[in-house]
Amino acid sequence: MLTVSEYNLRYPHYPLWEMGLGFDGRILSEGALLFKEEEAEHWAGPLPGNYAYFIVQDYTNASYPLGKKRQKYLDVIAQAIEETKSRVARGYYHHHPNESPHWYRDQPSYENPIRLYLAGTDDTSYSKFYPNDAAALGELDLFIAAEPLGFYELIDGFDFIFTN
Repeated sequence: MLTVSEYNLRYPHYPLWEMGLGFDGRILSEGALLFKEEEAEHWAGPLPGNYAYFIVQDYTNASYPLGKKRQKYLDVIAQAIEETKSRVARGYYHHHPNESPHWYRDQPSYENPIRLYLAGTDDTSYSKFYPNDAAALGELDLFIAAEPLGFYELIDGFDFIFTN
């Protein structure tokens, strides 16, 4: 694991602050995790040195996505759900009646306000949500101790979800 400062010193041509990631939660930890060379490519472009960016944030007191913007987001999603139901009723989609929608899995919630976000250089990011900072930082410590990490061991083995 490298901190943001350590990574930026080692790879000045690709500093982490240029990733353009905008988050509203309080930062608990941030840096780069080392992945096995043969699996780092699964980040759709790993950071130089076979790293993936990580950030752990606490959204407990954030205005977004739990506040007014969150409600607007939920309203848009509710409208999309109604449109989808209408299309299903008209036979456009096949939907199993026992399936439940999973639209909210990719956002912090009141029950799980802590987010561990992992990303490469392009359209591949994964997240996991935790009930408290001790759970998130404890699991992050496990990942750091196990470096270099296997992509699928981490993503599948620890139930991360695709968020980009």
